[in-house]
Amino acid sequence: MSTLATDKSELMGHKGIFAGLFGLFQRIRNQCGESRNGIIFFDEGHESYIRLYRMAQIYLPTGSKFGGWKDGKLTKNLPLSMFPKDANIKSSRLSYFIQIADLVSYAVRLKIEHERGQLSAKRVARQHHLLYDALPRAKLNLAATMKRKDAIVPT
Repeated sequence: MSTLATDKSELMGHKGIFAGLFGLFQRIRNQCGESRNGIIFFDEGHESYIRLYRMAQIYLPTGSKFGGWKDGKLTKNLPLSMFPKDANIKSSRLSYFIQIADLVSYAVRLKIEHERGQLSAKRVARQHHLLYDALPRAKLNLAATMKRKDAIVPT
């Protein structure tokens, strides 16, 4: 799944890219459930992401897709407890995994910018906004989103 955040994005007290990352942690948690363990990878040079990740392993207030939880509260603490290790840091220059993640993230950005009318005419003419849609649908986590059918989580 992918998310896109702008400088104006806000989620539960987090702003900008941290709002997007926080929302992504919530969706990762919901997708994993209690029965799976996971590992998180970050591109090097983003120590601030590690701080937010460590916080989410303890405290991750998460909203319900139904508008509230059974106890009537809007959020519930669902920490990333299924991630037993600290996040792994990878150099994108040396990691095909991170390079692919960067490519998908960039393709998401181009698609969303096109939808918002913010993509340059040059990129539109070259059809850069279609790159994300060329990804194999079987590889996208379509269950991650309800409003969109392309596994992109807008923030």
